[in-house]
Amino acid sequence: MRTTTLLGAALLAALGAAGCGDTECGEAPPGAIHRFIVTTKTGFNATDMEINFCYLRKSAESYMCFDLDNSGVDDFERYDVNSFACRPSTPIAPGDLDRIKMLNAGGGFLENNWDMRGLRVEAEEEGGERTLLFERWGYPTSVTLSRGEAYLPDCRY
Repeated sequence: MRTTTLLGAALLAALGAAGCGDTECGEAPPGAIHRFIVTTKTGFNATDMEINFCYLRKSAESYMCFDLDNSGVDDFERYDVNSFACRPSTPIAPGDLDRIKMLNAGGGFLENNWDMRGLRVEAEEEGGERTLLFERWGYPTSVTLSRGEAYLPDCRY
């Protein structure tokens, strides 16, 4: 199922305005992180694989991951923009966020590579204020992730 929404079109337009191939590492927000907003754009190679957003706390030894899946939507279709809300089980204290990454965890109906054409990650505080953590959007910045491969932005928070 392919869904095109005004929200998706608005996100694409807003992110496209950031410039072709822009890469930016932001800073962690001053308050606790209660939610991540992850927006992706798929390029030519769509996928049914399980795509994960992961984060690492400085106080932890391993990444915590979210399976990015919007109920009732066929996510990661060719050239689609998808947005996901990921809520950690406990808020991330100020200064505790270390790294973020995207992971192709496999497990889909068709085992194919995923062409990630764009990625935007925002941290949301309790009051709803958002801070840009990372943005990489537009051609030629595609990243192709095979099963088990991860994209780890060169950002430390």
